[in-house]
Amino acid sequence: MAPKYHFTASFLLAVIFYYSFNDLNYSLIAIITGFLIDFDHILEFFYNQPQNFWRLKIALSGHHFQQAGKIRVWFHAWEYLIIWTAIWLWQGWYKIGLITSLPYFSHLLMDHFGNETCGPFYFLLYRLKNNFDIRKLCRKLCQKPQ
Repeated sequence: MAPKYHFTASFLLAVIFYYSFNDLNYSLIAIITGFLIDFDHILEFFYNQPQNFWRLKIALSGHHFQQAGKIRVWFHAWEYLIIWTAIWLWQGWYKIGLITSLPYFSHLLMDHFGNETCGPFYFLLYRLKNNFDIRKLCRKLCQKPQ
């Protein structure tokens, strides 16, 4: 999913949070939480292609995933949302929990429906079970049963 969609969704949530809580800090947290999850794409690019450290355009294209044959995207996982939600509910951190969880949720939801992945791709345990193998995890490359 293109970063502009994630930024737009996070920005809209930030506006809602600003008008709900009258606090610009909460709005900034919402934007950071919903948008910067994709930083893992850049980290994985540098891991896969350290020689291309300054070629950010290549990092954002996603081609390095196919070249490496693996797709990890460590920050994209429903498990984190489940754990974080349980923690903030248990601790009573309702406001900050909501402000961080909703943008993260919207990011994963848009990626889930907007990217060509197989099965429950956005579960880290599923990717781990499939050894992060791009051929098993991406729809264009998934093996079709015969």
